Parts: sequence; C-alpha cells; structure tokens
Amino acid sequence: MLVGTNPIEMEITKQMLEEHELPVVLMNKQDSSYRFGQLELYVHESAEAAARLLLALQGDPEDPEDPEDLDNLRRTDDNR
Repeated sequence: MLVGTNPIEMEITKQMLEEHELPVVLMNKQDSSYRFGQLELYVHESAEAAARLLLALQGDPEDPEDPEDLDNLRRTDDNR
C-alpha cells in the first residue's frame, strides 16, 4: 500500500493507522549495513479505503474531512 525509505516516518505512519484500529504490517526490506532498499507498509484490503483516507488527512491537516467519513468507511469495511 505504501512504500518509503525513512524508517522513522514509516513507523509513525504505522502507529497512526494502528491507533485507528487498522491492522498494519511494516516490512523492512532495507539492507542492514548500507541502508539501501525500502520499507513496505501493508493493510488488509478490507481496511484499505480507511487507511488511504487517514493518509490523505495526515498529508494535509489544514483540510479536515468530515469525521463521519472515516466512521462510515470503517462500518462499510466491517460489513465485507
């Protein structure tokens, strides 16, 4: 779902999604000696829409969405 190279930013993103009760897996595919490669963050496909909405809101905090949108997405995802 999301690919990055900064372990700190990816961990913060993972924690933010977990705080919203979305299951998250962070795979570190970076070389441990030279720090090249990438980190990959995954969520279950049933939670993807809610995760993308949260990531969009995280990117622009000055543009708040209706908080009910996330609740509606979560309810929709739970019904799958």
